[in-house]
Formats: sequence, structure tokens, C-alpha cells
Amino acid sequence: RDWVNAAAHYERALKVLKRPPTCGSRVLINAGTLKCGTLSDVSPKTVDVMYDDGPDEDDLDRRRVILVVNDAELQCSLYLNLAKCALKVSRWRDSTSAATLAGGLASINEELKARFLCSARVVRGRANLAQKTLRHALRDADTALELNANDTAALALKRDAERAKKLALRENKKLAKEVTQWVETAQGKFQENGGDETQCAQQ
Repeated sequence: RDWVNAAAHYERALKVLKRPPTCGSRVLINAGTLKCGTLSDVSPKTVDVMYDDGPDEDDLDRRRVILVVNDAELQCSLYLNLAKCALKVSRWRDSTSAATLAGGLASINEELKARFLCSARVVRGRANLAQKTLRHALRDADTALELNANDTAALALKRDAERAKKLALRENKKLAKEVTQWVETAQGKFQENGGDETQCAQQ
């Protein structure tokens, strides 16, 4: 399958769905995590937003409006497919970004959450694992398993992330041991030549 052309198809579809933020728009806001809300006022540089959960926020930098939601189900499906395509061709950051947007859209309501969120977290977790951001990969795996404890893809992600974590710890211990041995050898040679051990440590 031609994943690059498929990704281009999804990107074109998303561009068709793209809308500018206007008063009354449903939006995803970058608030540390993606939050959904409705714009109550829009100016050239700022917006006022009424969040679905949490207090409203006024005079928010307009650049924090990540996405205008006009067809949440379709947009969520397109971003998830885009994330999967990016994952197939090793575009890890693109996959992470698209899967994050899919997850944000999926969190808008319970129906979308049930259909899409587990898959979005698994795809993002795979991209995080490929980038060796193991903490994020494990967090995505745990979130996916909270949504569906029997999901085979989520279980596989959890297993692979745990294995990668153990391997990384083993490699770190090996490196620390090698550095310790090198330092001890260097200090021994320095002392043999009449130097002071504390001076060696400071050099």
C-alpha cells in the first residue's frame, strides 16, 4: 500500500474541512493538554473561550486555537488515519501530532471516545516508542488499556514499551559501570605519576 499517497489524500480532505475561528465555533485549545470549548468572542489576536469542562478563559492568544471542529467524527477519523500512515513511513513526529489531534477530537463526547480514543493512544504510543520517549509510550499504553483492557494492540504496546524500558535501564547501568571503571583507571594512573587523586577529579 502507498502510505505516502494515502496520507496526502487525508491531508487534502482535512484542508477542505478547515475553517477559520469565528464566534460560536467549536474548537480545540492548546491548554497544556487539548481542551474542547466554544468561542464566545474573536478578535484579530485573542479569543474568549467557554470550555466544556473547567472555567472560561478570556483574551486567550488566538494562536492557541489548534483546530476548529466542524465534523468531529470525520476529522477524528481522518487524523487517526493520517497518524497511522505517518507511522508506517517512520514519520514519527507527524504521527504523534496527528494522533494527538485525533485523541483531542475523540474526547469531545463518549461515543467518539469509545470508537477512537484507544486507537489514537496506541498509534501515538507506537510513535513515542519509536522516538524512545518511553515514559510517554508507557503512559499512552496505560491510557489505552484503561479504555479497553483486552485491546491486543494496546497490550502489545505495553509489552514492547516495558521491554524497551528494561533494555534502556540495562544499557544505562552498563554505561555507568564503564564510566566508573574508566575513572578509577585514570585516577590510578594519575597517582602512579605522583598526582593527587582529588586534583584528578577536578580536571
